[in-house]
Amino acid sequence: MEVMLDQHLEVMSDRETLLQNVFDTVSTGLFVIEVEGLDDSTTENTTFRFVMTNPAYDKLLSIPNNSLAGLWPHEALPSEVADRFSRNYNRCLEQRQPISYEESVESEADHRTLLTTLSPIFAADGQISRIIGSSQDVTAYTQVETASKPVQQDTTVKPQLAPPQLTNELLPVNTGDRQWIEDFLWLTHLSLEQSAIMACLVEQEARFIYVNDAACQLLGYSRQELLSMSVGDVTPDFPPEAWPEHWQEVKQRRSFTFEAVKQRKDNQRFPVEITVNYFEFNGGEYNFVLVRNITNRQQTEEALSQEKEL
Repeated sequence: MEVMLDQHLEVMSDRETLLQNVFDTVSTGLFVIEVEGLDDSTTENTTFRFVMTNPAYDKLLSIPNNSLAGLWPHEALPSEVADRFSRNYNRCLEQRQPISYEESVESEADHRTLLTTLSPIFAADGQISRIIGSSQDVTAYTQVETASKPVQQDTTVKPQLAPPQLTNELLPVNTGDRQWIEDFLWLTHLSLEQSAIMACLVEQEARFIYVNDAACQLLGYSRQELLSMSVGDVTPDFPPEAWPEHWQEVKQRRSFTFEAVKQRKDNQRFPVEITVNYFEFNGGEYNFVLVRNITNRQQTEEALSQEKEL
């Protein structure tokens, strides 16, 4: 039994390391919130604490990496920002299902619009114990969509870290603990599955070794079908002969975004924006890919261009 447990932990450790690479390199912001003091009758006394955030989420908020772990929103962020975040967390608790919404954040350098999804995690007693969140930068899309609309008053607020003395209460994380590893695997996996954007893991020979639900919906294939296919089967821009050159570019640049065309199972083609994230694990080379359907954006851009020509 002890040998079997050791082997199980070793397998989990490998999977945890792989998911840690994905968690650290993916361009979608990911975060986990601990729910504290939740009562059956009300959420009035409920508090929230950041368990973990990935570098992409920290970047979206223009804060240093790992600055939020272990803190309540009101410890780390201005009160108006913390209030807004907490209201959305409470909405997730009240609805007891995933919610998605757009929110604006502003720093001294830029202004961003985020598409955020919150997903509740239920404990054995039916209570919500954690919230998993993902945030994607949709600034470019909202700018295009609102280009011809009247300008509205900007009501965004600037997220800033609280004074340094408030950001040193980090929760201890023991990556050798079995329960923590299993929780991390589950939370990271669920974050990817709840994402509204197609996410997939591709190995050096262009084969899919992971796809999320959004990928199946976008391309019209089952998960089993996609895991037996290669990138070229759904991306006309990358036939087998063009793949080696593309992989070398991915390996050299590591992370970048470009536009391409995808093809669904019914042969329908549509434009997409692809973000690649290259990393190495256990001697293998991998690319974690995020794919966004930009059909609406291109149609809006074309309409605006035609209006200018008139």
